Amino acid sequence: MFTPADRDRVLAAPTARAEADPDVTGAVLLGSSATGQADRWSDLDVAFAVAGSVPVAAVAERWTRDLTADPG
Repeated sequence: MFTPADRDRVLAAPTARAEADPDVTGAVLLGSSATGQADRWSDLDVAFAVAGSVPVAAVAERWTRDLTADPG
């Protein structure tokens, strides 16, 4: 279960990462969170746009690699 504050904290990390990534050109919050109808059971639905000159698969692979890397 998520409180609204929990959901905001979870969303902050990928949002900051997207803002710092020159290959990401936009983002949209979808689903119940976008319409203000999220409850404690709601997940986060987010989509990111990638620059047209960049293969989406390359960005997805980089993000997956970076997000799953062992920090130690």
